[in-house]
Amino acid sequence: MGTKRDEPPKPEEKTPAEPVARPEHHTVYLSWEAEEYEHVPKKRWWFLALGLITFLLAGGAIYLENYFFSVFIIGSGITLALFARQGPKKVRFSIASEGLEIGHRLHSFENLSSFWIFFDPPLFKELSVESKKIFMPYIKAPLGELDPKRVREIMMKFLPEEKQNESFISLLARVVGF
Repeated sequence: MGTKRDEPPKPEEKTPAEPVARPEHHTVYLSWEAEEYEHVPKKRWWFLALGLITFLLAGGAIYLENYFFSVFIIGSGITLALFARQGPKKVRFSIASEGLEIGHRLHSFENLSSFWIFFDPPLFKELSVESKKIFMPYIKAPLGELDPKRVREIMMKFLPEEKQNESFISLLARVVGF
């Protein structure tokens, strides 16, 4: 009599919102899904203004015989228009014992120095974590429908809370609609 062989387990399909693989000692304290940024639909005048500014800057570069810069300006204008039309993706965020997970990327608490929660309802609720890395000084995580007090309680177990000021680029992006 033959014995029935066990079939090897089928690999699980991973979805973009599924968290990264974790070691056994890795504990998730809080997990949520939110859009990667707040999308502000652009009106027709916004695209017309972008086109006009792009045209004027490219024209100025051509006038100054800086053709490479004019091509750069036109390419940047097109890229900005394409980016403005698309909506944000849903991303999974998690606060875990090892660090802050955003999508499939883990930002270890060892590489983070502090956090702050920007809270100005109904405009925005955002967790901002200061990184020790030079090229990525702040990591932002929109809180969606989460209670900011709960997020604060958990984050204080791992990082000190230090007031941060919103950067000029963030303010400019909010004013322009990004």
